[in-house]
Amino acid sequence: MRTGNVIRNVAILATVSVSLFKNKEWGAFGEMSEEVSKEAAIKGANVKLIACGAVTALWLLAACCLGYFAHPPMDDANCKGAFSCLTASEWGDFLAGVFAPVAFFWLVVTVWIQSDELREQRNELALTRKEFELNRSVMEEEAQAARSQAGYLATQTALLGDEAKARNREANLNSFVTLMSRYVEHSREVRDSVFYRVGFGSGYVFCNAPANCSHERYVHLQWGHATSILDESPEEVSVVNGDSFEEAFVFIYGAEELVELIPYHSRVSWQRSKLRLLLDCYCQLILRDPQFPHLRGYVSARERRLGRVAMDLSPLMVSVQDGPNGA
Repeated sequence: MRTGNVIRNVAILATVSVSLFKNKEWGAFGEMSEEVSKEAAIKGANVKLIACGAVTALWLLAACCLGYFAHPPMDDANCKGAFSCLTASEWGDFLAGVFAPVAFFWLVVTVWIQSDELREQRNELALTRKEFELNRSVMEEEAQAARSQAGYLATQTALLGDEAKARNREANLNSFVTLMSRYVEHSREVRDSVFYRVGFGSGYVFCNAPANCSHERYVHLQWGHATSILDESPEEVSVVNGDSFEEAFVFIYGAEELVELIPYHSRVSWQRSKLRLLLDCYCQLILRDPQFPHLRGYVSARERRLGRVAMDLSPLMVSVQDGPNGA
């Protein structure tokens, strides 16, 4: 019993010494381990296990030596050593005194190693969090760059679209000028062969115009002449050499379709001209002449294009005729 108490006290002293050694010496190593890599942390854990195993072996060796060299009981002369004189209960006390400190010591060591591992895990989590933050900042910068690129592409697309529209308007302007030139040239050429008949009267459909006048001035003169024809023939009119008139009508009809598609500076000028009014007069001539049923589709299409309601223009022309007479 006395031997077991001595061993137990020695075990307690050894445990306290190891705890102090941990707090003083290995505490510094624990602080250093926060800055090392994962491989260094694993190596440090292996060193701790080896050191603790050595301490355990020394402890067991010391316990055996202490039990072997302990004095045998004085009341039993047959006992030649401490181990040979121990009873079963004394053996239990001896083993408990030897291995209880060992178990407690390894418990402390296990907690120590686990605390280091948890510290390393916290460091790794902090590094992972920082890496995630860096990745997020990089992704935000990439997203911003992508948005800037998308804005740049949208701007480029808009510029390309504007350039394409400008090219289309220039092409439409060329087509418009070509159609107007062909109308002017054709109407000058066939002026003497295209005329109208109203009852017993007749006259030229295209009026004479100065040779050097502009297209806008030419259209203005033709509009005034066509208006006088309509005022003279309130109900029905007959155009002689209708094929030549039809060809001139197709030229100016196509030109009017392109007015809204030409560049702004030319579009404004032609919108203020008499082009649309002149074509209105030609459409009324077509509606009043029975020989142009195939051209009435042009008239209906033009009415739809201009957003008007298709209607019979004869009553309207009667009211127009009554207006000047009443005046």
